[in-house]
Amino acid sequence: MSKKSIKKAASKKPIPKKGKASISVKSVKKLSQKTATKVIVDIEGLFTPLDDRLIVRFEAPSETTAGGIIIPSSVSGDRPDRGEVIAVGRGHRDNKGRIKPMDVQMGDQVLFSTYAGQKITMASADVYILRESDILGIID
Repeated sequence: MSKKSIKKAASKKPIPKKGKASISVKSVKKLSQKTATKVIVDIEGLFTPLDDRLIVRFEAPSETTAGGIIIPSSVSGDRPDRGEVIAVGRGHRDNKGRIKPMDVQMGDQVLFSTYAGQKITMASADVYILRESDILGIID
């Protein structure tokens, strides 16, 4: 190795494990056999929700039904938002100080109110920070 390459190698700082988010893109087949991309955000080490908070990756509502009927924007605004839970806190404390674990788990598909929580951009993806009480239901 030459002196220049040794100096270059020594000047490079190691990449820290904490605070770095990674994004991976996977191809997903739709029912119409068209290929779409799905962005999966890995927020490990970047952000940990506290207590009964959770992070939900927003999924844009479909503009058409499975049968091909187009849903007008005047109707689509009336329904709740949908998303996938990508991180959960440890739960909330009851009156005696004990931690009650969350009913919602990572990977669950959930419905939540349009105006619930706080919308943020994390690792170039829109996510919501919600409380467990903001969740309307889990989609089976």
